[in-house]
Amino acid sequence: MAGSKEITKVEKDLIIWLDAYGIASTTIWGICNMLKTDEEMKELISFSLDIPEEMYWNNPSEAEEQILAKALQITQNRKIE
Repeated sequence: MAGSKEITKVEKDLIIWLDAYGIASTTIWGICNMLKTDEEMKELISFSLDIPEEMYWNNPSEAEEQILAKALQITQNRKIE
């Protein structure tokens, strides 16, 4: 399909992980569009693993906010080519 991108294994892992912890699908889709490389996605996966599981269940909006903030930080730290 024109305009679509191939989903890598790392991106698929990120999607499955965030979905399993209740992150909204629109947020997941936005994050996947923000992050350009597998390395960026791995960095976000690693960060999301450090968030206590209780936060995902008891305060999902806080967990989602932290993940979005980290994704933004990753995009801001890209080297300008």
